[in-house]
Amino acid sequence: MMLAIGEKIKELRLASGWSQGDLATRVMVSRQSVSKWENNVTIPDIEKLIDLSDLFDVSLDELVLSKTTNERLENEDIIESAEEEPYRALKRMLWIQTLLLLLMAIGFAWLFFT
Repeated sequence: MMLAIGEKIKELRLASGWSQGDLATRVMVSRQSVSKWENNVTIPDIEKLIDLSDLFDVSLDELVLSKTTNERLENEDIIESAEEEPYRALKRMLWIQTLLLLLMAIGFAWLFFT
């Protein structure tokens, strides 16, 4: 389940045991800014997102998309397998064509040499 950025910020802040004021001091914004982020009224600018990511020791993906490392790896695996699928189909077609060509060669040889 994906959380909104504000919900993720609040979750990480509470897990760190900080008040909104504590977090505001650490990222150099007002407590009201943190409140607006957590209530999804506004979102942090990219510089503050980077600061929050460093502060909470999470990736930007995890902070912004609420994706864990495992979810990202699973998504990458899905993308890789989707990219490989056309190649598998192409290999299968080449094998079938090779077998058909071989059967035709055997058939012609049988016709002409018997």
